[in-house]
Amino acid sequence: MLITTRDVPTGSELGADTLTKADIPSGHKVARRAIANGDPVHRYNQVIGYASEDIAPGSHVHTHNMAMGEVAHDHACPVTMARATCHPIWLITCRTKA
Repeated sequence: MLITTRDVPTGSELGADTLTKADIPSGHKVARRAIANGDPVHRYNQVIGYASEDIAPGSHVHTHNMAMGEVAHDHACPVTMARATCHPIWLITCRTKA
């Protein structure tokens, strides 16, 4: 997935053999590779939805070809957690004022 930093017109080159298939507004997503119907759509390595149709490389990826799908949350705390080191605030304050 590519994120545009400016408006990109139809036919702009994305790589050696990929051109944009539509005008892409700044900040929007462009498929870098083919995305099959039902595959997850990522933005900044996070799943933000699922392809609602096959998406070709160079296509604008947005609400017209992406849907949310089922979301599952696990609110349990991790089994192992690192123990935090506690420093009294007065000690830090005294050291910075000295």
